[in-house]
Amino acid sequence: SARRLKQYDIKTIPAIGSPDIFRTLQTIPGVSFTNEASSQFNVRGGNPDQNLVLLDGAVVYYPFHVFGFSSMFNVDYVDNMYFSLGGFSAQYGNRLSSVLSMQSKIPQKKFPHRINLNIIGADITTGGKLGNKFGWVYSGKTSFLKLPNSITFFDFPYDYYDSTLKLEFTPVENHTLEIMSLRTNDE
Repeated sequence: SARRLKQYDIKTIPAIGSPDIFRTLQTIPGVSFTNEASSQFNVRGGNPDQNLVLLDGAVVYYPFHVFGFSSMFNVDYVDNMYFSLGGFSAQYGNRLSSVLSMQSKIPQKKFPHRINLNIIGADITTGGKLGNKFGWVYSGKTSFLKLPNSITFFDFPYDYYDSTLKLEFTPVENHTLEIMSLRTNDE
């Protein structure tokens, strides 16, 4: 029961802020949400912590901001997404409900640079390749949740940002070293 999710599918789902990978999962049978304001999801009656989320093979624990309101992944940074609702192999450990495996974009000489602004925040994705040996992809995401504080005296106590950097070095053909850094912060 594995499904491949495409960027087109994610970007066509209506969203208040930026497109959200986890809110797209709501359209798949067997997936439900704890409430309408949250991106946390349940699969076939399981708990949200029984879902495994992987980015380039690394486990990401609690990939949400502001009590589940928004996910930490920029849609433009992710290239391939595979979602399995069950029947996955033992390599994924003791997860009972689902596996969401995402692969980040591969650095290219003509990388599509993107900047997105919305009412909740902004995000940027950029990358490139220097010669044939070194490449990079960067994604940053931030919220504007504290901006109304300075204008309206309304004190909204939450803010967040994410920063993801992937470096790729190919010393010889068919051998690549990848280093990925994911930094996230909730205030």
